[in-house]
Amino acid sequence: MSRTKSASRTVLLLFFVVLVGCVAHVHGWGSLGHRTVAQLAYDRLTPQAKAVVDRYLDGSSLASAAVYPDAYRSNGGAWSSSLHYVNFPRDATHYLPTYCGNPAQCVVAAVANYTRRVNQEGLKGPMCGFTKGQMPCPLSFLTHFLGDIHQPLHCGYSDDKGGNNVKVTFFGKSTNLHSLWDSVMLERFEPNQKLLVQYLEEKIADSPAKVKQWLSAMDPAGWAEANFQIVRHDAYRFQDPQARAVEITEEYYAHNAPIILDQLAAAGVRLAYLLNSAFA
Repeated sequence: MSRTKSASRTVLLLFFVVLVGCVAHVHGWGSLGHRTVAQLAYDRLTPQAKAVVDRYLDGSSLASAAVYPDAYRSNGGAWSSSLHYVNFPRDATHYLPTYCGNPAQCVVAAVANYTRRVNQEGLKGPMCGFTKGQMPCPLSFLTHFLGDIHQPLHCGYSDDKGGNNVKVTFFGKSTNLHSLWDSVMLERFEPNQKLLVQYLEEKIADSPAKVKQWLSAMDPAGWAEANFQIVRHDAYRFQDPQARAVEITEEYYAHNAPIILDQLAAAGVRLAYLLNSAFA
């Protein structure tokens, strides 16, 4: 993607020259968000780390490994469901470790655990398998959970199930707040994974200060905290929060779509750092 096209896409996002009136093509979370994070990370790996990842995946791609934990959750992996998110009480103002449970069973603990597992396996762990019902390998889990912890509504309120119980309409489409952030706004911006990755890689290359900031904050608890602040201050910015079905405005989309793009970019950069460190 050329810089001219990249700049044009930003203008379209901000001023809605083309986007207004188009219906999003929704393929579901995982086919775009998780794969994009994984591809961004893979493209930033050192040659050695890339060779190790390729060995673990044995012909599969990191993008495919990224989505497998969701399939596993529905095929024998129900035990892992709570690892995909962390719930906050409605009166919370900051992340507290107690929100992860005792023993800790949330996405914050999952990222820490599988980062440790990937480091322990190093260069010579067992290869990953993706047969239906087979437990994901640590590399697959880590790649997936890095995506989850950077999606703000995976660090949302327990009383509305992370926005799943909040009905919204988005340019005529009925959905819920969680899905809006999972996939609907992202796929409205760019439903093509290859083009989205190209756009974000240019964005990353043009933002060295942001990259430095992302890599200076590598604590999963801090990521949950940052995402919860997005939930508090951005995700619920409705004109009428008491409506039966909240209508998502152009202004809401213009404000929050760039946040989603930043979260994807940060997740990809941070995952690459973790894998490069583990496989050095």
